[in-house]
Formats: sequence, structure tokens, C-alpha cells
Amino acid sequence: MRSGRLRNRVMIQRPVAGEPDELNEATFTWTDEQKIWVGILPQSSREFYRAKQVNAEVTHLVSARYRKGLDATKRLVLGGSRVLDIAGVVDVDERHEELLLTCVEDTP
Repeated sequence: MRSGRLRNRVMIQRPVAGEPDELNEATFTWTDEQKIWVGILPQSSREFYRAKQVNAEVTHLVSARYRKGLDATKRLVLGGSRVLDIAGVVDVDERHEELLLTCVEDTP
């Protein structure tokens, strides 16, 4: 993997379970895990129908060095305010060198 492509610094965040709310439903907050360097390639943004469900289309492809434990339960925070929810993680060529993350930008 060429490190010159990794120009963006992002924070990996993981969900942490909190106290149940007044309706006794589970709540969670996000906690910082680690900052890493990634390469970000913006994609198109729209919703589409697949398998009779409305799905959010991937808005960004993110490449990163391989790291164990990075999965779709976590998210990336770019610049302190932009949030990229991880939709999928691919180990490129299954060589444990590079990950390709498909992400959907979370709009407030």
C-alpha cells in the first residue's frame, strides 16, 4: 500500500452501551478509539431500492492500512464534524495489508 494516498486523519469511534432510557430502551454513546490515516474517495449520494427495501447508497470509499477489529459496528469521524458510518469492510486480496471500507456519510 502506498502511504501517499493516506492523506486524511480520522478518528475511529466505537459504540458504548449506556443506561436504559425512560422507555427502558437501550441507549449508547460513541467513544474515541484511535486516530488513523486513510485515503477517502467520494462516491455518489442517493437512496435506491434493493430487495424491496430503501437503502442508503455508499457515499465514500475509504482505504486504510490493515487493522484487526475494524468492522461495521464502528464509525469514522473526519474533521471533528463529518461522520462516516462503516457499511462494510474488505481485506484487499486477503493479505492483511490494506482495508477497503464502504461508508455512508451520516447527515444530521
